[in-house]
Amino acid sequence: MYSVFFGGIRMPVTPSSITTKIKNFNKTFELLGGGEINVLKQPGLSTISFKLFIPHMAYPFVEEPEALQPQNYYLDLFELLKKRSQPFAFAISRLTPNGLPRFTTSSNVSLEAYTIEESAENGLDLWVDISLKIYRKSGFTKLPDPRLNNPSNRDSSTETTSEDGSSDTVNIPADEMNEARIAKEPSKFYTVKAGDTLWAICRKELGNGEKYGEVAKLNGIANPNRIYPGQVIYFE
Repeated sequence: MYSVFFGGIRMPVTPSSITTKIKNFNKTFELLGGGEINVLKQPGLSTISFKLFIPHMAYPFVEEPEALQPQNYYLDLFELLKKRSQPFAFAISRLTPNGLPRFTTSSNVSLEAYTIEESAENGLDLWVDISLKIYRKSGFTKLPDPRLNNPSNRDSSTETTSEDGSSDTVNIPADEMNEARIAKEPSKFYTVKAGDTLWAICRKELGNGEKYGEVAKLNGIANPNRIYPGQVIYFE
């Protein structure tokens, strides 16, 4: 038994199968005198694909029927994860037949593509084909522009180079530059560990355990007393 989480939000029905494809960059070269050699390289980014069932009602096989959300809740979630240009946690929590946790795997991924399937045969239920890609952080670091930290700069300028090699200077209001910088800062999050409670997490991360209700609502957690190892909790 296992459960699937998108950014800390549990999917209503576990996919029947999940396929992980590991990309290979190894190269084989043929020698002039005959024979071959193999040049080994680091593997590429793995892709994860599966078909997700989004029911319109709480069928007996739905995980936590009391936590089931309307279908548009999950569709809005997929749209958000696709558009916000940030990686998110994809977790698989494995359970014993009697419901006890075994182990959890969690990876930062990007939502590469998804296809929503509606048909008369499925009635009001939806199927969504999901394609994820493992996220690997770039090794390049962008140095901050010191002008952003200087409130006396009412406007900032940036130089752009056109295809013909000429340069132009574009004036951008400093407040717009600051807004763009803030928008790119990742949301704060916490990955649930065994023995955690939402109240304790809020006390540790926010300094106030009483905020557990707000955090539960933000993360779509219907029952704040039920969180799982590997689940990712986001904070505003």
